[in-house]
Amino acid sequence: MSAFHETRLPLRLAFGGTSGIERRTEVVGLASGFERRSSPWAQGRRRYLIGTASRSLDEAAELVAFFEARRGRLHGFRFRDPADFKSCAPSAAPAPADQALGTGDGTRTLFQLVKRYGAGEEAVVRTIAKPQAGTVRVAVAGVEQAAGAFAVDVASGLVSLAA
Repeated sequence: MSAFHETRLPLRLAFGGTSGIERRTEVVGLASGFERRSSPWAQGRRRYLIGTASRSLDEAAELVAFFEARRGRLHGFRFRDPADFKSCAPSAAPAPADQALGTGDGTRTLFQLVKRYGAGEEAVVRTIAKPQAGTVRVAVAGVEQAAGAFAVDVASGLVSLAA
């Protein structure tokens, strides 16, 4: 049985839920009065809460059926976070140069889709896997590439340039 189901939670069922990023931070008080802070997690974990209180009985039943088919948390599924599903701000239109994937060397043709939060050394870089087919736009040296000039593996998020 697969650990991931290639089905998307319908957006209308996800709408109205709450979300946030969870980070585990351990704070140890030192004898000197200072603190040592560390995180065992390299990335924040997204957490979503989709309630049934303001839904019709039919929608609540559909939501329960969706999660039962996933066996609760046993199987992952596609989910479009309404607040973080673009390479740009939620109110902007995505552009092919929104997120830098890497610097070419004339030989390298594979690049991982990523999204950066923040800038400089403080930026957090999140790997993007399972992008929605047909939605990725790519630029090389600031010039948008035509569909045949690259391919996207929708399972891994790897972008492969033809040249």
